[in-house]
Amino acid sequence: MSISKKVTVVTGASSGLGRSIALLFAQNGAKVVLASRDETKLKEVAEEICQKGGEAASVVTNVRNEQQCARLIEEAVKNYGRIDVLVNSAGIGIYGPVDEFSTRDIDALLETNLKGLAYCSRAAYKEMKKQGSGHIINVASIAGKIGLPGESMYVASKFAAVGFSQSLRKEAIRFGVRVHTICPGGMNTPFWERVPRKPDVSKFLKPEHVAQLVLYLASTPDDMVFEDIVVQPKDEYVRRFA
Repeated sequence: MSISKKVTVVTGASSGLGRSIALLFAQNGAKVVLASRDETKLKEVAEEICQKGGEAASVVTNVRNEQQCARLIEEAVKNYGRIDVLVNSAGIGIYGPVDEFSTRDIDALLETNLKGLAYCSRAAYKEMKKQGSGHIINVASIAGKIGLPGESMYVASKFAAVGFSQSLRKEAIRFGVRVHTICPGGMNTPFWERVPRKPDVSKFLKPEHVAQLVLYLASTPDDMVFEDIVVQPKDEYVRRFA
């Protein structure tokens, strides 16, 4: 199935995986609505899409803000009449020992990685339910599947996001709305510039490859249902298990 002309909202679209998803969907004919807190970078991505012949609009959005998430979906529907795909790609990472985590750090992780995803999903689901169709694609993390030392609260936020997605998947399917969850391992994105540890990102997943997976999910026929999808860098997988 083609995603041409499908109205697609992408959060975290100013950089990293979100940017790759937005560019790929636009390249394949989707009408893309970009969301991020960074207005300057957001406009740059929108301009890049339009210069390549695609169609894009940008809505500055802080996913921690419930009203802004609702407005994002409202703007998409107002501009294009519907919403076919929502990709929740916005997320943050804060790491460290449990006893060194501040309340501010805990709040930031939960408000972005869980609440932001839930706010946008809820607003989009209301519209998709009326339409009787739609895809909600939530980008979680391998940390939403296994507990990792030094990542307790990040893991907690991603486990919660996965659990939310699993429940919504079962609730939404009867209304023609499909909910997919992708749990990637490490990706070579600017995400790692904001954390103290500096792993060798050259061996991580490429965001454009994960974006291809997102595109595939949004293009699948209506008679297919996917559970959580875990994707990891091959080198890391071999190191751990081979």
